[in-house]
Amino acid sequence: MCHSCLLGATLLLLACGQRDGATAQATSITTRDSSGVTIVEHPRGALAAAPSFGLGKPIVTIGGASVDSLHDATFLADAIFVDSSRFVAVDRRSWQMVLFDSTGKVLATYGRRGDGPGEFREYPSPHYAADGSPWTMNYPARVMRFSPGLQLLTDLTLAVGGAADQLLRPVHPGAVLAVSRAPILPKSASEPVQRSAEYLVRIDTTGRDTLATWQGMEWYPAAAKEGGNTFVAYDQLYFGKSIVVELWGDQLVIGTNDGWVLDVRDTTGTLRRRIELHEAAKPVTDAMRDSVRHAQRMRIDEWKAPAAAKAAPLAAIAALRFADSVAWYQEAIAASDGALWVAETVVPTDNARCYAVFDASGRLIRRVMMPARYRLLAADGDRVLVRRLDPDGIGYIDLVRLVPAAP
Repeated sequence: MCHSCLLGATLLLLACGQRDGATAQATSITTRDSSGVTIVEHPRGALAAAPSFGLGKPIVTIGGASVDSLHDATFLADAIFVDSSRFVAVDRRSWQMVLFDSTGKVLATYGRRGDGPGEFREYPSPHYAADGSPWTMNYPARVMRFSPGLQLLTDLTLAVGGAADQLLRPVHPGAVLAVSRAPILPKSASEPVQRSAEYLVRIDTTGRDTLATWQGMEWYPAAAKEGGNTFVAYDQLYFGKSIVVELWGDQLVIGTNDGWVLDVRDTTGTLRRRIELHEAAKPVTDAMRDSVRHAQRMRIDEWKAPAAAKAAPLAAIAALRFADSVAWYQEAIAASDGALWVAETVVPTDNARCYAVFDASGRLIRRVMMPARYRLLAADGDRVLVRRLDPDGIGYIDLVRLVPAAP
């Protein structure tokens, strides 16, 4: 391991910090059954005690200021590894899926924005089928499966009725699983912070069945003005509870940030497993609040508008609302080796991004650190794809291997 990689991994480990001040030590994970639910419980300090890893030197880098459009990584997102030598990423500017090999060469592309054959009505999000092949689900209920070489194998629009906020997966040709979110209709800007309801639903030709429900994100009402009209809108509570819904093999991971807890449900909505960590909450500081206010002011200052048009938005910064503590996590990614990577919440004052990695049974197996400006796109064992932006906003994707952090 090179000296610079070792030093970088050490600094990131320190930057990730320990929410409860626990020192790294051997921990015992408890697995028990409760009313048919397997609970995988990690002791306090498990994150600090987990084996720690950072990023090694890039094996290949895609992107830059002078590359062709297919290698412009500024808009690449939502990636998966296809096998040991290929991966797929989604270009959100052209709405196409791009197949790369491990040298960064483009092997194939598929799709564009539109309603016809070979087109997507929303950004595709690739997942793994049972045989490892990529598949994606697009609006309204269109399922496409591909070969590892990105050739379209099946393109089936399911005959289901109704709409949903987030499509998840087909159950069979006559039904899909989806998430439906209750509408947010604040009446007054003085209302308290609230949480709307979310529902796991099964939709078929006859309608929909609710399989499970949970509380949604934390939000607050805010006065807004548009076209000379004043109305009450809503905004997400800064650093507050956010919701994670992710496909994990043939199951669903649902996290509501009510503690460091993740629920794993099957396709009937039944709770099968619960992953619990006993980590203390990270308090929201004045520095965190000031960082958000400063970013808002900078954004408004860049508007090409007269000062009078900026006055109301600038004044509204004083009314921003913040949670008392930072949500534990903010997203999850299912890796091709069956692991689940959960991103711990990053705030503007952080200089590192941390991921808790769980195996297929729900046991915490490692913690991975990287610079805060990096973001994980895909993982496969010790190989990861990370996206980063340079100071000019130009994007890069690095294929790297994980390296152990210094003790």
